[in-house]
Amino acid sequence: MLWALPVLVLLVLLLEQLGHRDLYGFDVLLFLLVGLSGLVMLYLKLFSRYPEVQYNWNILWATPTHFFMAFYLFRQRANAWVKYYFLVTTALTALLMLAWPILPQDLHLAFAPVMISLVIRGWVRYHVARRA
Repeated sequence: MLWALPVLVLLVLLLEQLGHRDLYGFDVLLFLLVGLSGLVMLYLKLFSRYPEVQYNWNILWATPTHFFMAFYLFRQRANAWVKYYFLVTTALTALLMLAWPILPQDLHLAFAPVMISLVIRGWVRYHVARRA
């Protein structure tokens, strides 16, 4: 069922291309939810004494800054730093996916569709910000 998310992302991308519209609301929701999970992971890392949460590699793709970027996207502003933000976070997520087999932490396979969706939509956001 989670693999429906990348299919939905590709469908949104197709609708954007055919309709020549920017469906930024989908990105706001995606980055808001991923950023919220990143904030939870950051909270656990900072305030938990359990050693299991101290070395969590998931925070590299579910970065807490996505939460704040979702509000920035909602306001539909395009600054020069926005394109670099999406370029860096997209590259980081893609590199994390490539390094998946050699990471010291075993990431759950259920995160793969979310990471693929972040790479696709981050790349789209980079190109939208670059054109602005």
